[in-house]
Amino acid sequence: MGWSDDRAATFTAPQPLGLGATGNFWPTLWRLGMARDRVYRVIWTDPGATALMGAFIDIDLVRS
Repeated sequence: MGWSDDRAATFTAPQPLGLGATGNFWPTLWRLGMARDRVYRVIWTDPGATALMGAFIDIDLVRS
């Protein structure tokens, strides 16, 4: 997963996320910092069929 703070003009280097071996694992990234208008990008490589079944972001509103 990578992110962009300039509306997807450039992205950070991808952060690797393990998927676990059991299939019942939630990849999680913590402490991603603060940004306004941040765009997230998820990339995966797998020779087989894959699907992204859903995603969520838990945010805390702060005054800036």
